[in-house]
Amino acid sequence: MEIGQMAERIVTEQLGEQVQSCTPIIGNGSVNQVFLLQLPSGKVVVRMNDHERTLLEYQKEGWCIAAARAQGIPVSSVLSIGAFQSYAYMIQTFVAGEVGTHSQLDKQFIWRQMGSYLKRMQAISVQGYGENLADRQSGLFQSPLHAGFDGTWKGFLDYNIQSLTAQDELIQLGVLSTRQSKMVRQQFEQLLDCPFAFGLYHGDISLKNTIVAADGTVHLIDWGCAGVSVMPHWEFVQVMLALMSNQHPHQAALRALAEGYGFSQSEYQDMQPLLNTLLMLLAFDKLRWAIDCAPEQINNFVANASAALRYAGV
Repeated sequence: MEIGQMAERIVTEQLGEQVQSCTPIIGNGSVNQVFLLQLPSGKVVVRMNDHERTLLEYQKEGWCIAAARAQGIPVSSVLSIGAFQSYAYMIQTFVAGEVGTHSQLDKQFIWRQMGSYLKRMQAISVQGYGENLADRQSGLFQSPLHAGFDGTWKGFLDYNIQSLTAQDELIQLGVLSTRQSKMVRQQFEQLLDCPFAFGLYHGDISLKNTIVAADGTVHLIDWGCAGVSVMPHWEFVQVMLALMSNQHPHQAALRALAEGYGFSQSEYQDMQPLLNTLLMLLAFDKLRWAIDCAPEQINNFVANASAALRYAGV
């Protein structure tokens, strides 16, 4: 059975409606197979993937979408999540509109709207730290463990601090000098004493993950990268790194995001040194992951880590 036929069968069985048409959505298949299905009652979107962890990821995404909707954030509705043969699937309502990158709506307005959504997300009750939803009843998130990391925020900091040695692969790759490594280590150590608050983050705030409806409502989509961390800082540095990676001018977008969240200009400026340190932490940690798990991506992550270092002025 072809995957498109699987999507039709899943929708018919789960929603009890006959499929009138099934069209693959091109450009969203790097991670998932995505289909737009026309039913007598309207359109739905089906996402499918045969990776072994996809069902857990869809369940997390469905939980986050429901929690966001409860806080008044415009999102789609999740109609069904499950497994069919070797594929996990998620059926969602179709959100009509244009992707934010192509919308004629002012881009700064879209960023401000996303900032206001980040603020609302902080009212969502969550526990723990990390990107895996361990308990849907309590909203407990956990982080995958690895050598030298105990799954906590402090453990995450300790791992990245202890990795900054004279034998560090980041020095060998030319990202850091020995002098810079010592400076960065001091900055990371100061993070241990910061009184952070923890909350839910989306993980991929960007124009491409918005749908702008005809009435100007900005819908936030694709919650697959969501997790719990220090907020709102972690969301900001992920946006900073993504914009930096794409070599896009990002200061105006970040200012609009901060404004939407509710930061004054002076508050946002005062937060910059801390964000710069966290940006290095994120970029360095991603590079260490690539060294261990994805050697073919090392060059890209080296570029990001080097850019984060320059941006922080170290």
